[in-house]
Amino acid sequence: MYHREKTYNGSYTERMVTAGSSSRSPNAGVTNYYLPVYAAAAGCDPVSEELACVLELLLWFFDSRGGKYYRTHTRQPGWVDETVVDWFMATSRQLADQYGRVVPSIAHPGINDNKINGQSHGWPRNANNATRTGDRGGYTGRDVPFMQALVATPGLIGLFYGHDHGNTWCYRWTGKLDGLDVDAGIAGAGLHLCYGQHTDYGGYGYWVRGERQIVATRKGLRNGTLDTHTMLETGEVVGKVTLNSTFNDDVYDTVPNVKTFMPLSAGKESTSLAVTLRPALAVLALLLFCNKRGRAAW
Repeated sequence: MYHREKTYNGSYTERMVTAGSSSRSPNAGVTNYYLPVYAAAAGCDPVSEELACVLELLLWFFDSRGGKYYRTHTRQPGWVDETVVDWFMATSRQLADQYGRVVPSIAHPGINDNKINGQSHGWPRNANNATRTGDRGGYTGRDVPFMQALVATPGLIGLFYGHDHGNTWCYRWTGKLDGLDVDAGIAGAGLHLCYGQHTDYGGYGYWVRGERQIVATRKGLRNGTLDTHTMLETGEVVGKVTLNSTFNDDVYDTVPNVKTFMPLSAGKESTSLAVTLRPALAVLALLLFCNKRGRAAW
C-alpha cells in the first residue's frame, strides 16, 4: 500500500516508525509520520540551515490499523500501537528541542479512540447515547497509552478522525472521564475532537459525501485556535466553527443530516433527502496552498 501511495505525484505519505535500526515494527502499521508546514517566505529553504524557513505547524498522521493483514484473513487491532506512541512522544520532544519552542500541531488517526467516542458520555450536549461503548469482546483499554500521549503533548490543538460515517460533531475535551486514567486538561486548555463526514463512496451509509476542511493562520495558531467546516460534494459549506477555548459554550448552526440515494430505476437522477437534524459538526482534508517547494501559503 505504501509503495503504491508513493507512485502518485505530490504524495507526502511517509513511513517513519521503525523497530531497531533497520527493520520496521510488525505491529506499528504503515503510515505513521509527520509533515512540517512552513510559512511562505521568499528565499527560504526548509532543508537549509542558512536559509531556514519558519516552522508554523506540524501535521501528525497515525495508522490506527483495523481491517485485515495484507494477503491474509487475520484481523488487525484497531488502535495506534504502543511502538508508535513511543515514537510520537520522542519525536515531539526532539522537535521542540530542535526549534527551541512548542510548535502547534494537529493529529489524524483513521479510527477514533474507543473511549472518546463521546456520545456515550453525553458529547455533544443533548446527543443521544446510541454510540457503541466497546468492541466485540469488551473494551480492553489498549488505546489508553495513545490518549495519554495526546493530552500530554503541548501545542496539540485537535484530533481529527472518521470511521463512524454518521458522526460529524466536534467537542473540546477537558478533564477526566469516569473509569479512564487520562486527564485531557494536563497540557493546557484540553483537546479538540472532530469527526468527519462520509468522505468517499466506499464503506457503509448513505450520508451525502463531504470532507472536513481546516483553515489555519499564523495568528490563530499562536492562540491555539483553528477554523473548520465541512465541504459537501454538492458544494455547500456546513458546520463552520472556530475551535478555541470557548468552543463548548459557543452557539453554532445545526448541521442537517442529509442522505444521498441512487435512483430506483434507470434514467432518473439521484436525489438527496434531508431527513432529520442532528446537533453536530461536520476525515481530515487540510487545505494547504503550497508553492513548488511545498511551503504553505498563509
